[in-house]
Amino acid sequence: MGHYTTDSEQKELLKLAQTVNGNILEIGCNNGQTTKKLAEANPLKTIHAIDYPDAEMSERQKGEIPSIIGEHAIGLKNVIIEEIDSSDFDYKGKNIKLVFIDGGHNFIQVAKDSLKAFDNMKNQEGKIIIAWHDYLNNEWVKVKTFVDAFLSDLNQLGYKFTEGNHLKLKYIILIK
Repeated sequence: MGHYTTDSEQKELLKLAQTVNGNILEIGCNNGQTTKKLAEANPLKTIHAIDYPDAEMSERQKGEIPSIIGEHAIGLKNVIIEEIDSSDFDYKGKNIKLVFIDGGHNFIQVAKDSLKAFDNMKNQEGKIIIAWHDYLNNEWVKVKTFVDAFLSDLNQLGYKFTEGNHLKLKYIILIK
């Protein structure tokens, strides 16, 4: 089982990842257990795994910081691990088609990660997916608050997408 993402949620994420024709970004990779599963299930895709412990983390989150970011996925040929703030991730030239957001869980960070992902992927051809972890988690209500507002705005702007839920995982699929 992943450190925070359950086996069932990981399986759903792996299914989603196999439907896109491009690479994957995992924001908030922690110790890399989900990263490793994504990489092993998608050997022809590059998995960009990022994490960045910061002052905005809750005390519980600070206590869960691994000694080595992405340690379970180190050495896998199709994984690039970076200890950077997600705001600094450069999408250019990386053909990212799926973004899994499980980093900062406050409203502002979820908004930054979501808007940056959408802005960088919305004009790409084919299928793109944005998935959020902890959508249905009472401890992280700001994730659901932002995602619901974001999806409402996308609807009002005329974007067509399919949405799905699996346990605490929420995702949208857009096809252009």
